[in-house]
Amino acid sequence: MTPWLFRPSYLLWLIPLAALWVGAEILGPPMVIWSYSWIDDGRGHDPFNAERQYTRCTWVGFDGSAVTTYPTDGRCGWLYFPKLEGGAP
Repeated sequence: MTPWLFRPSYLLWLIPLAALWVGAEILGPPMVIWSYSWIDDGRGHDPFNAERQYTRCTWVGFDGSAVTTYPTDGRCGWLYFPKLEGGAP
């Protein structure tokens, strides 16, 4: 007989936590965009009409580490996974 204070459904929160941990082990710890440089076409910081060609992207991890890349396609993502891109964690 199972005690009334404990039900297996109380442990369901462990499933997403384990998925996040496994994902971080496979993809590397996520890094967020910190700074970037782009080629200015004369519209500056216009957020609606400016077409930007990014030349440098820097991401910072939760441990304080930073990774700088120079994109060939002119785009920077909001998140960066070092192991996915072949970089050092």
